[in-house]
Amino acid sequence: LESLKGVGVDISRIEVMNDIPTGQAFITVDDQGENAIIIIAGANGKVTKELIDSNLALIKQSDIIIMQLEIPLEIVGYVKKIVEEDGKIVILDPAPAIKDIPENILKGIDYIKPNETELQILTGMEVKNRKDITEAAKILIKKGVKNVIVTMGGDGCLYINKDIEEFFPAYPVKAIDTTAAGDTFTGYFISSIIDGMPVKEGLEMAAKASAIAVSRPGATASIPMKREVLDSRL
Repeated sequence: LESLKGVGVDISRIEVMNDIPTGQAFITVDDQGENAIIIIAGANGKVTKELIDSNLALIKQSDIIIMQLEIPLEIVGYVKKIVEEDGKIVILDPAPAIKDIPENILKGIDYIKPNETELQILTGMEVKNRKDITEAAKILIKKGVKNVIVTMGGDGCLYINKDIEEFFPAYPVKAIDTTAAGDTFTGYFISSIIDGMPVKEGLEMAAKASAIAVSRPGATASIPMKREVLDSRL
């Protein structure tokens, strides 16, 4: 909580549960900077409809709702149903990915941001190359997702919807630790939406921020401040 507060995050509505530990992630990093993560959901897995209802006014005030899958899937669906009636932008970061997400949850999501492994789990389709990634992403579009952003590490990212298919190359850097690269990408992309930037510019900024993050060790500590990204000459 102090770490979040230290960088200006409003922590006033974070709930503390006394009978269950905080969610934990145990991360290993290989010599190429790639990571593997073991997740223990802890308190994240205990988010309930009652907890959502108690914060409904705050949710209603928000323009953008972002969720991932460390909270129960039924809660993701519950929140989506609440906010889609108000025209909120809904973003799903499907991590950790699970199979067979019901189409009523996927339908109408504004942006979903899987990496290659998560895309494979979500669609049940093996992805070996960019063509496979495109075809798998189209499966999600057919299920009702409006926009799919597939992050591909050092290869860049693919942005696709029913009208557009565009590839954005990654910034060339030496990867020290890829932990938090996806979260950095998501955060900066959301920030670009808030700032009214076109999607293409937002994806480029997100890619630049992620490139800075992977060039440093650690998770939260590797995420760059916005001024640093804007001033970067990558």
